[in-house]
Amino acid sequence: SGTWGTAFQLSPGLAVEPAVILNAAGQGAAGYIQRETDPNGNWNEILWARRYVNGAWEAAERVSHDTAEPYGMYAFDPQVGVDANGTVFAAWRQSDSTASDLDGVWVSRHDGTGWSAPLRLDTIYSAYAEGLALSVGSGGTAVVAWIENTTPYDPGQVGGGPMLPNTWVIVYDNGWQTAEKIGNPDLAGFDASTRPSVSVNADGDAAVAWEEHTNA
Repeated sequence: SGTWGTAFQLSPGLAVEPAVILNAAGQGAAGYIQRETDPNGNWNEILWARRYVNGAWEAAERVSHDTAEPYGMYAFDPQVGVDANGTVFAAWRQSDSTASDLDGVWVSRHDGTGWSAPLRLDTIYSAYAEGLALSVGSGGTAVVAWIENTTPYDPGQVGGGPMLPNTWVIVYDNGWQTAEKIGNPDLAGFDASTRPSVSVNADGDAAVAWEEHTNA
């Protein structure tokens, strides 16, 4: 209509890191990280989302894992995307304060009936995943890109040793395909990839860009 509507509060409490998306038909979603306290008094940060359908915001729904006592679960860096049919994708990073694996990349998909169970995408559970990016084409193809250390942290080396952060992607096309490392295979020493960006068009073609820092 050319004018801004009245502000609407999406979250009921302390929430951070909002992300929002709309398609050409005006359908969309917003995701945010809600801070909650478990029965033991531990902070947990949970991804919640609300879909925007027929000109109104639907009720908020939990997207990331329920918190398992007695530790804290921390979701962060949420990304949302929507296709032409209103199918919503959410991606986020998540850490577990007691698990041996480090920050991971997770996704869920809302097909109009409900959110799918969270699915972990990164491949090396002993290495950090970071720099998350998500794009959804109008035809329903989605691509998630992230940076993942290809060498685990080594406490016996200064700075944990060379961890070789590189660029990884995964495609959704009627199901999630296998994650692929698409960054420079010749990274060495303290070379690194960072800050990925991804875009998908209506035909499902995708482009990924990232920064690369080398000592050469």
